[in-house]
Amino acid sequence: MMVENDGLESLRQTTSRILVAVLWLHVPISVTIGLALGKAWLIPAIFMTIFALAATLSWRMSGNGLSTRLVFSVALMSGVSMFTWQFEGNPWQIDMHMYFFAALASIVAYCDYRAIAAATVAVALHHIALNFVLPAAIYPGGSDFGRVVLHAAILLIEAGVLIALAHKLQE
Repeated sequence: MMVENDGLESLRQTTSRILVAVLWLHVPISVTIGLALGKAWLIPAIFMTIFALAATLSWRMSGNGLSTRLVFSVALMSGVSMFTWQFEGNPWQIDMHMYFFAALASIVAYCDYRAIAAATVAVALHHIALNFVLPAAIYPGGSDFGRVVLHAAILLIEAGVLIALAHKLQE
């Protein structure tokens, strides 16, 4: 049962305010990462801008409705994906995967299992597709389907706990 009240709407408004700032901060961070590592910075900055702009426009046009929560969730995970790609070949590339888990956890503040599910699906599809199409963008040393399965299992455990928590908070 979906419960809507002023407290929930206030929490969602605060969450969107924080996440829109995070998404816009991704733009200069991607430029900094690219320049510091001698990697691409323009393409990541363009994509980060598109992600942030899509979320901002959705929020401005639709408030904190379901569509906005889904856009924010996918945009946040897309930004993390871009950072992971920027770290290609760097020993810290695998460490960037921790940001996927932190970003997913932050989405629980929307108190909506659908936002968590959308982010989880986005990450899973990203990892499965890139494992076969552009493996160096996600893992040092290239394709590693076993690692994809391990990360997927951990992601599903986290998503399950966050979905249960979001459901309880919404009640």
